[in-house]
Amino acid sequence: MLSPGDVAIARLYKTLLGLAQQVAGGEDPVGLAIDPPRIKGVNGRLQPGERWQLPVPEHVPRRPAAVPTPVPTPVPTAVLAAVPAAVPAAAA
Repeated sequence: MLSPGDVAIARLYKTLLGLAQQVAGGEDPVGLAIDPPRIKGVNGRLQPGERWQLPVPEHVPRRPAAVPTPVPTPVPTAVLAAVPAAVPAAAA
């Protein structure tokens, strides 16, 4: 059984392999074109579904943004209570 630490190490390993493949494919390594004086910290809260880029409008991504995944709306408990439980199919 894997611990959460093992899962994190596996993710890091996968990320590092992906970065090595990018460099082998002729792309610049991540972090090479960063201008440290332009880095700034921002603190705030976002509403569900808001993009993280909202507080940093001057952020210019290196790649086009992916299509945002819609945030599912939670179903109120009262609606869930009104839904009948699944009835198993009768044996043929």
